Amino acid sequence: MDHQPFVQGMELGEVLKQYNWEPLLVQNVGGIWRITCREGVYALKKSKAPREKLLLLHRILDGIRAKGFSHLLPWVPTSQGEPVALEQSGVWYATPWKTTHGFPDQEKVPAVNELAKSLACLHRLAESLVKPYPDLCTTISDDFLNGWKQKQEKLSEVTEQIQSREFQSPFDKCFSANQENIEHSLSFSIRGMERIKENEDGKFPRYTLCHKRIHPSNLVQEVDHYYIIDFDHAQVDSPVRDLATLMKRSTAFANHPEKPLEILEAYESEWKLQPKEKKLLALYLSYPERLIKTVNQYYEENKIAQEEAQAVKRLEAELHQHHLLQEIVKSLWTNKKARPDDKRQNSVVSVSRRSGKKKGGS
Repeated sequence: MDHQPFVQGMELGEVLKQYNWEPLLVQNVGGIWRITCREGVYALKKSKAPREKLLLLHRILDGIRAKGFSHLLPWVPTSQGEPVALEQSGVWYATPWKTTHGFPDQEKVPAVNELAKSLACLHRLAESLVKPYPDLCTTISDDFLNGWKQKQEKLSEVTEQIQSREFQSPFDKCFSANQENIEHSLSFSIRGMERIKENEDGKFPRYTLCHKRIHPSNLVQEVDHYYIIDFDHAQVDSPVRDLATLMKRSTAFANHPEKPLEILEAYESEWKLQPKEKKLLALYLSYPERLIKTVNQYYEENKIAQEEAQAVKRLEAELHQHHLLQEIVKSLWTNKKARPDDKRQNSVVSVSRRSGKKKGGS
């Protein structure tokens, strides 16, 4: 049972006073408070981010909106004119409530290419706004690299665990058949990041405001216009970070007939990547983040192991997506045009759950 709404509700009254609201209706919708007043309907959120970060975010986001970017919602000020409301246990902020919050109807999610263009525009406009804050710029640190290396060690442990089994499950067989490719991608990413840390002191070519969690649940819509919300986890980072996330998560969007190469082209139609950024994008796309998560949930958390058929289906889907991205990785790293229709991109080795025999294709 989620007790968070109840805990937040205890201090909600004090927060409402700071906005000078007299609600007609108060509802908790997915962790966001929907506040209906005579003067309007608002989305009120308690953030885990510190007050100083939210104030800076508000300043940067307001600057982006002032430059004409229409996919951001304004923050509603308190009665004292503050962009956030401070209570003892946390910080709150409010925006206008929009009709479709978080896209429960996946058919209304904007096409990923359209979102890629908007993301590029946001990055371009935010670049100059984050320049006064060089101390906030993310770099490739030892901690970052060690995190990836720990994932590499865990994959090796999983491989040893599978090899020691007398009888292998269909998931075991599917992972083992693709294990070499997964480890190769991970090693490539780590070596490339180590080179950036050594040659560039871990710094990226350009910095901007990165959302860090581009996903349908962080979009809202009213009529035919959508807005990007929930910048609580945003950082001053390379624009490539958001682009890689969008390309990896494109299957989460309902309207995604676009292939990864088309998403990249849509982004670059608004803001061209620099040559070093293309290599950085190749490293992020090569890193098998979603595959590692799926494998971890099967072997360590036991979250999906109970439904073996579904677990294998999910693994094969992640493998297929990863192999699609590897064609883009090759073109970005060698600066040669990718061939999206090349049959080699469908090189996932799957496993027949009936016979246990390997078969090519996805």
